[in-house]
Amino acid sequence: MPRVIESESIFSPGRVHFRLIRSLAEASSPHTHTFFEIFLLISGQMRHLVNGEAVLLRQNAAVLIRPEDTHGFARAGESDCCFLNLAFPAGLLGEVCAFLGQGLSVEGFLTQPTCLTAQAPASLCARAEQVYREYCLLPPGDRSADVRAKLLLAELLEGCFLPAGQTGDAPGWFLRLEEEMRRPEVFAGGLQKLAELSGKTPEHICRSFRRYRSTTPHEVLSRLRAVYAANLLRTTSMPVLDICLECGYTSLSHFYSRFRAAYGLSPAAYRSKHQAI
Repeated sequence: MPRVIESESIFSPGRVHFRLIRSLAEASSPHTHTFFEIFLLISGQMRHLVNGEAVLLRQNAAVLIRPEDTHGFARAGESDCCFLNLAFPAGLLGEVCAFLGQGLSVEGFLTQPTCLTAQAPASLCARAEQVYREYCLLPPGDRSADVRAKLLLAELLEGCFLPAGQTGDAPGWFLRLEEEMRRPEVFAGGLQKLAELSGKTPEHICRSFRRYRSTTPHEVLSRLRAVYAANLLRTTSMPVLDICLECGYTSLSHFYSRFRAAYGLSPAAYRSKHQAI
């Protein structure tokens, strides 16, 4: 029987567990668990043994493991590997899915016939490594560590594990634009910045988002700005006006309106609530 790892043994309710595994010698033997996890292969390759099957994984592979999946790891020839592991409870996944929208749901992941495997964009892998380095520099118990890990979880879900059919036959320019627009200097520039980067007209970009993502670039930009603003409010002492401008808003009232729509609180109230915890 595989070993069962309970969520209470590795993290508190609502929190995440973020770890770098530098070698397969550090990885667990075949096991199952009561929580979700995503692991991202940073270097090397491995054989992933999951639910009775062996899958060869190479650098930049991303895998989403569900509760009750049974998995373990084995070498692929003489090769070793290094991977990041992000473990989190189903409740947290539900919160992130609700925020991201796009048809994501906990139930959708649970009803998949097997765990999900994808090749992550190289830029997202680099972003994950950066977040992990920042995470390790924070003192134990610092709540901003969880904020950083949760934001990365949202990026990984959106970048690698959209429901079947969401990616469609999106062209290369569109996929590259999706990667670029996650950068603050890009999403702060709005639709005009997307047009400059892609060489496409704003109208063509809007049509493409409706076709390939069933949404609009304005909705995606608004969500990215809200996540970034929330992170700044929780982890910095920047004045609200400066955060407003940093996120690309030219109107403080519009910033308040969009932030309240996303989080149910004004920016000031959100900061007061979360920095007091």
